[in-house]
Amino acid sequence: GLRAAGQLKDDTVVATVMSNLGFVNAMRAAGVAVRQTAVGDRYVLEEMNAHHYSLGGEQSGHVIMR
Repeated sequence: GLRAAGQLKDDTVVATVMSNLGFVNAMRAAGVAVRQTAVGDRYVLEEMNAHHYSLGGEQSGHVIMR
């Protein structure tokens, strides 16, 4: 995966506040931080761009890779 390849910036993913708690807990258990934003692709992308994160998404199924 991206993390193993050293391509997951700051070992962080971006998701919305409506993300499934199981996802958030699984990421944290794997050593991946989850930055949460308001609901909507635009907010996920804004957070990713502001901090140069490489992976984000939201519950609609949208995944954003930089």
